[in-house]
Amino acid sequence: MLEKKYIFRFTQKLFRDEVLKIVGNQFYEDKIVNEKFVEVIQKKEREFPTGIVLQGGMNTAIVHTDDIYVLKDKIAIVISEEPILFKNIENGKENICCHIFFVMALTRKNKNEILSFMAELLEKHEEILKNFQRMTDEEILEVLL
Repeated sequence: MLEKKYIFRFTQKLFRDEVLKIVGNQFYEDKIVNEKFVEVIQKKEREFPTGIVLQGGMNTAIVHTDDIYVLKDKIAIVISEEPILFKNIENGKENICCHIFFVMALTRKNKNEILSFMAELLEKHEEILKNFQRMTDEEILEVLL
């Protein structure tokens, strides 16, 4: 579910939809999602924002969409030097800046298990997430797996 190939690092300023397109196209190329995934995930993020402000002050997002667009489970980790704007999940209006967030392709079979894993990760390991920018891809995978 987590692989080095799906850790995306960006140094340049990008918009949220640009990043979702890059990740979604890689998922599509690797037969993880169908051809509608990129369009649908961008639309869903506009209509139902996923930006989260964690207790320790870090901002992140858990971007996902309906399982009908997903062929296999996969989680991409996006790490950006420049902040990427998301809307806050709590009110849908407030912009929050995220440097680290997740794009998930989830099948119905594993959706609840994976979302529980992500909730625990965000709740208990925020300090680790804050260090992702300084960690190698291998170190990130070692911590998460």
